[in-house]
Amino acid sequence: MTKEIQGRAVRVLPILIEACDLPEFLRDKLYADFTDPKDFDGPFERFLNALGVSKPTAAATTVSEATPSQPGARRPRAEPTPPPPARAGERDLEGFVDLKIIGIDKSRLYRPDPQYELYHIHFELSGHPPQEWVQIFEAERQFPRHTMWRHAWIDGKYIVVHCVPDEVKKYHLRDITEDVKNSNLKYRDYLRRVAGARAREAQREAKVNEELDEALDDLNFDK
Repeated sequence: MTKEIQGRAVRVLPILIEACDLPEFLRDKLYADFTDPKDFDGPFERFLNALGVSKPTAAATTVSEATPSQPGARRPRAEPTPPPPARAGERDLEGFVDLKIIGIDKSRLYRPDPQYELYHIHFELSGHPPQEWVQIFEAERQFPRHTMWRHAWIDGKYIVVHCVPDEVKKYHLRDITEDVKNSNLKYRDYLRRVAGARAREAQREAKVNEELDEALDDLNFDK
């Protein structure tokens, strides 16, 4: 765990598979909670994020009707997954307004395990972050910066931290504020790179069109 803090890389990631008394030295550690058999996808995705691994996306499939040559046979047919609609200003550098923490939503306080004093604390953001911003934030949170580091994730317009409430003022508000600030800066840099790439692509297409015009215009068809 000392190497983890010094090297800013996850080396110890406990997995909780049933309710039990956590060892004292692991209670402040980020861990994957798989104790709820009805909630697997959420902990699994956060587990992969901590390891820096992307969650595999299964292709959508449909089942075709049985054919005469194969009675009762069912054949899966892959269907393309439509891309999510782009939100206004998501890739617009001028339209993006820096996100900031505007408070804690006490109505959303949730204690997932009554045996422990750990709650889900919801830090409310000033708006819904774009997906790329969320990815940047998750990368910011990947490596612990001190021994009181807690797991945090994005849920809609909230940053949720799994922690003891009296740690918020001591540690987590400062950490989350810094992470939001860094995510804003890196997201703006991302938007600049996207805008630059699009501008270069537009110039390339304009040049190709100009060359096509030069090659195909002023042709003499009277000969």
